[in-house]
Amino acid sequence: MGAVYAAEGPSEGRARQQVALKLLYPAVAKDPELLEFFLNEGKLSNVVGKGAVRALEYGEAPQGHYLVMEMLRGKSMADVQKTEKKVAPRKVVKVLDDTLRTLARAHRKGVVHRDIKPDNIFLTRAGETVLLDFGAGAQRGKPSLPRGDFYGSPGLASPEQAAGDWGRVDAKSDLWSLAGTTKMLLTNEAAPFDVEAAKRGHPYPVCSARPSEGIENISPRLAGVIDRAMVCDRNKRFSSASEMHKALTKAPEHKPHAIMATATRPALKATTTQHSAVPEVLSAIAVIGGGTLLLSALFGGK
Repeated sequence: MGAVYAAEGPSEGRARQQVALKLLYPAVAKDPELLEFFLNEGKLSNVVGKGAVRALEYGEAPQGHYLVMEMLRGKSMADVQKTEKKVAPRKVVKVLDDTLRTLARAHRKGVVHRDIKPDNIFLTRAGETVLLDFGAGAQRGKPSLPRGDFYGSPGLASPEQAAGDWGRVDAKSDLWSLAGTTKMLLTNEAAPFDVEAAKRGHPYPVCSARPSEGIENISPRLAGVIDRAMVCDRNKRFSSASEMHKALTKAPEHKPHAIMATATRPALKATTTQHSAVPEVLSAIAVIGGGTLLLSALFGGK
């Protein structure tokens, strides 16, 4: 899809800020849909605001299509899981609490993420949870991507998303995926899905009356939250991220802010002049020596 560089943004008389610079491969940019995925990430992140990774600038320069993002220090929850396997319930609840707050803001602004998974939830060294990669997201009233049959992660996609029924993929679908992600972090396993259907492009989840069954060392309250968010009947799920958050936080044993101190990321100066930062950022790559990291194709995960 492209390459990511560690770089420095323009100084403007102040200390340079470190940024992540994404450059889209020219061959990929020829595909209008893939290009839209790439640019969508920056657009929707900034619509959401707090709790989402910050895009400082995006567009096209002589070097190609680019996206300048804030530099985050820490690990994705997918990387945390690689180390810890079954992540401690207290840490998972903290991440769930924070992500629900971010999704509540996103959904109020008409933004649906559509690819919630451990790879796209980042835990900073300061203990802040940041939601990444809105490339597959959609905003109410705007053209909706993707246009194909299925996009997402088998075992984490809601029934309507697995069916490619994009008109019904909404906030409730995000909450299904977040509950599935919560279960994955606690068990180190994805929710089961129909493998044969997946071969035909529709990885329908295997519905269960109690998706939380078998998860060890979790409270009845958390189990209930997972179960309700992953009901196949959409009408029986939480109506909003705020409702799901309220169900999570009213548990007496849940004290998210006592679990891990959360620091607020310092404000970053967004560049408003088109293309102004890119030449200087590109020239700074050699100074930092950040190297490159191949991005996985957005169709199928990181």
